[in-house]
Amino acid sequence: MRVSKPVLFVFIFAIGVSLYLFFSDKPKKVSAPKEVPSQPVTLPPPSKPQTDSLQRSNEFARWAKDPFLLPENVIKKEAQEKKGPEVPPLRLHAIIEGKRGRVAILGDEVVTKGDIIKSGEKVVEINKESLTLMSKDSKRVIFLEKQ
Repeated sequence: MRVSKPVLFVFIFAIGVSLYLFFSDKPKKVSAPKEVPSQPVTLPPPSKPQTDSLQRSNEFARWAKDPFLLPENVIKKEAQEKKGPEVPPLRLHAIIEGKRGRVAILGDEVVTKGDIIKSGEKVVEINKESLTLMSKDSKRVIFLEKQ
């Protein structure tokens, strides 16, 4: 097996450095801590800030609006998204049991299990007396109205 001269030199150099670091690492002696003077050090009094120059510089930096704030319409949209979509009141008028399973009349829609209604909620379950709707973050049960 032939190895080129640069590779051989690098390999020997790496071995030499590792041996040097391994054998030359001697524990260092820890010296005793220096004594701290017992008298407190006095600092000069702080200088008085120049308020006149600060006030003058603030006069030029006044903005009509803060450029780092979001526009009001974006803030309102974010607030509405956090509240979630408004859920319209739904009335469960009837539940009919047939050959294919139960069917419910919810508001002005006829729904079965697995349907998605106008508000974006999914019909999860239809019982004899109630209907269960599921959205991304909530679950609600609507009971059959008694007349």
